[in-house]
Amino acid sequence: MNLSLTRRTTALISLMVAAAVEVFPQVSPTGDYFSESYLRYDDFIYHPSIKTVQLYRSGFEMSNPLIILNSGERLLCTFDDLEGDVKDYRYTVIHCGANWKASNLIYTEYLSGYEENPVTEFHSSYNTLQPYTNYRFLVPSDDMQLLISGNYLLKVYIAGETEPVFTRRFMVADPKIGIDAQIRRPMVVEDRESKQEIDFSIITQNLTIEDPYRSLHVVVMQNNRWDNAIQDLKPRMIIDNTLNYNYDRENVFDGGNEYRDFDIKSLTYRSLRIKAITFERDTHRVELWVDEPRSYRVYHSEADINGRLLVSCEDAHDIATECDYMKVHFFLRYPVPLDHGSLYVFGGLTCNQFTGEGLMNYNPVRKGYEAELYLKQGFYNYQYIFLENNSLRGDVTLVEGNHFETQNEYMILVYYRPPGSIYDALIGASVINSPF
Repeated sequence: MNLSLTRRTTALISLMVAAAVEVFPQVSPTGDYFSESYLRYDDFIYHPSIKTVQLYRSGFEMSNPLIILNSGERLLCTFDDLEGDVKDYRYTVIHCGANWKASNLIYTEYLSGYEENPVTEFHSSYNTLQPYTNYRFLVPSDDMQLLISGNYLLKVYIAGETEPVFTRRFMVADPKIGIDAQIRRPMVVEDRESKQEIDFSIITQNLTIEDPYRSLHVVVMQNNRWDNAIQDLKPRMIIDNTLNYNYDRENVFDGGNEYRDFDIKSLTYRSLRIKAITFERDTHRVELWVDEPRSYRVYHSEADINGRLLVSCEDAHDIATECDYMKVHFFLRYPVPLDHGSLYVFGGLTCNQFTGEGLMNYNPVRKGYEAELYLKQGFYNYQYIFLENNSLRGDVTLVEGNHFETQNEYMILVYYRPPGSIYDALIGASVINSPF
């Protein structure tokens, strides 16, 4: 590619600076990690007035942030600004490698059109106690087309400012291989009642992959969680044009449990999981029924949406602007405080992140952990996840328990960097659900 020395040098310096910053620092129970202001290549909200950030394939609110290159598919991004005024929001996208660090590319190598675009569609809330402005835009747009596949970071910011208000990950696939996947009970005896094994094969079809042990990077995700994703699996064997990834231990996940849920689409009645709805200081407060640990309970099948959320309110003409916000109080009965880590409310309501808002505090009088989140009306899934001190991987076992029968969604991502290439292309993606 014909790049000037100055532009290439600038790109390399930027990459070195980004690499010098610790993108994933260790998380402390006090939430210090979340006070940092540097750019994270992760799903993160930097400004407290920004709420209910969603990114999904346009027309399908329950989809993963994944589209096919040059297919006409687009992602819809929506978010609320609780300050209620109108701001000049802009957005851009940054191409990333399979490891979610910035690629060594300048924007003209992965974008056609403008590097940044304004967010021009916005509407003020109507008849709500909490004033807010709802913004929305599509990616790609007529003024910003994506040229290559891979991982992307969406960055939204105010014009003239360098710090983002939020960032979101998304993937663009250019399918060139086939993926044949199955979810099974593990072969290892001690895992058969509590875990799930994801066996799969990659069929290279007409694509010649040189040295698949080094040039492929394979990721398996459970319920859109990056904290416990299995990274960089290598083929167990290669037969003709089929790469086999049928392992006994390397591709096994904790089965977990079905997500808990609550419904706050209406304030005129209490749904099954709602204990009380009260009005306090110009806002509504929703108290959920006390939750109990489920780690030693027998598995109970219950439909869920695998940790997602659905914004909705009854009798509304425009859900985006007529749904109100309210304080939702969570309480988990637990006999003693945990001294080697922290508990978090986890799911789409906390962006599948261990956030300061989702961090639970121990109440010694009530003998349990509690937290309060400010949420928009809708239907929510959540779990209580334990994060050990100095760890980035959440543990569902302690509170929720593990069962091989749990209905989970898995996504397999296959990245390819052939010799001579300077970026990771996403050449295959597959989403499957456990059949148990």
